[in-house]
Amino acid sequence: MLERICGRIVEYSQCGVIIGLNGFTIEVLMAPVILELLKERGVDVEVEIFTFFYFQMSGNRLLPVTIGFLSKEEREFFMQFISATGIGARTALKALVKPFSEIALAINRGDIDFLKVLPGIGHRKAKEIVASLQGKINLVPSISSASVNLNVKEEALDVLLQLQYKKSKALKIIEEAIMRKPGIKTGKELVELIFKEGLWIDNER
Repeated sequence: MLERICGRIVEYSQCGVIIGLNGFTIEVLMAPVILELLKERGVDVEVEIFTFFYFQMSGNRLLPVTIGFLSKEEREFFMQFISATGIGARTALKALVKPFSEIALAINRGDIDFLKVLPGIGHRKAKEIVASLQGKINLVPSISSASVNLNVKEEALDVLLQLQYKKSKALKIIEEAIMRKPGIKTGKELVELIFKEGLWIDNER
């Protein structure tokens, strides 16, 4: 399996990016939300892309297809997403126009209205996604989440651990709270949000 690609961006295509690798070039397809973020870096810059590789039937030929992500967590989310009934790699790729963190949160909350407006999804597929993945999908750290001061997270974690939450559950609650309000500045504010939003109820100890 092609695990990752490290190279320089040569140019952007309509659906992905062309990466130069030791004299060779390869096109890597990307979800629209990732592609727009990558375009901000411009061209002729070094990138590390985590890849998902498969073969697609075209007529009587099998064509290799490489899809790229900026983190292992994004790739893992994609693999979970395409495991839902009726969702193939191409359908998923076109649908992911929103941050993965928001889509993951919508799935776990059973938010059909959010999911059905994603390109190519619609009401029926949105219901199938929720039926297949609700409560199973991993939350994907967003850029906003990663930027929250580590001390803020640690303060909130200490409180939840004192309330007898397992560390894995506590970290999940904290990430979900930050996704809902990325601008959190203090541990106290984060804990208050967790209780205000009822996240401590939705997640079992």
